[in-house]
Amino acid sequence: LEATGNTGKMDIVATVTGGGVSGQAGALRHGISRALLLASEDDRPILDEVYAFIRSRPWSEEYELIFSSDHLLEMTAHGATKGGMVLRLADLLGVARKDIYCVGDHLNDIPMLQIAAIGFAPENSVPEVLSCGAQIVCHCRDGAIADVIEILDKRY
Repeated sequence: LEATGNTGKMDIVATVTGGGVSGQAGALRHGISRALLLASEDDRPILDEVYAFIRSRPWSEEYELIFSSDHLLEMTAHGATKGGMVLRLADLLGVARKDIYCVGDHLNDIPMLQIAAIGFAPENSVPEVLSCGAQIVCHCRDGAIADVIEILDKRY
């Protein structure tokens, strides 16, 4: 916060579970496993500054840093993406990659859409999602999930 001139303008809340008090304190001292930075519409420039600051640090490659909405910046451990978790879950359940289908509309969904056999994106998705190779379906309000079901029903 000091580096971006925002000391005293925001609160930081950390939630840790397991490991007892000393383990939780150690987790906070040794690194962040996930941080969510939320800003109001007027404060989006602050998130952009935070993003730029973190990316400028030598340790930034240890983290995924991605906007999951216009006003929410997520920071997780490197490799902790929706795509990675879908692959992990599929492995645990014995689901072949050819049978993975995902729907997403924002930047944090791109890794998930890229690992899917078919990734789907509603037409109201952010431009980066629309250009990531996903199959475009109708607007969320108009039944995007129904479109996906119809497409997959025809496939099978």
